[in-house]
Amino acid sequence: MVRPLADLAHLLHTNYRWDLCFKWRNFDMSTLMIVVLIVVVLAIAAAVWLYMQKRRTQTLRSRFGPEYDRMVEDHGDRNRAEKVLLERQKRVDSFDIKPLPPRDRDRFAQRWQDALDRSAERWRIGRA
Repeated sequence: MVRPLADLAHLLHTNYRWDLCFKWRNFDMSTLMIVVLIVVVLAIAAAVWLYMQKRRTQTLRSRFGPEYDRMVEDHGDRNRAEKVLLERQKRVDSFDIKPLPPRDRDRFAQRWQDALDRSAERWRIGRA
């Protein structure tokens, strides 16, 4: 163990060209470059994967709002909840949804508000 360290220390304190003389237990410069390249590629791949995971979470959270948090709580795991939400998103995206004409949209909004008001009134009467 001492000999390889001594060889390395000797190489570091000499003026030899690294590309010609870096030999340490059959470990040449091309092998070192390959190892460094592999480590760099793996680090970049890990960073990209983490970024994509974070972006997916942010997209789902902004699209589903409080439903996202409820799904994570119900499933007990963020990855499982996100899988369910992605499946739901794909299913809904496959629907042919067309916007309502303004007249129908206003009529529906008014009927919905009336239904909410009746529901709230029933709840207040029941609590009194």
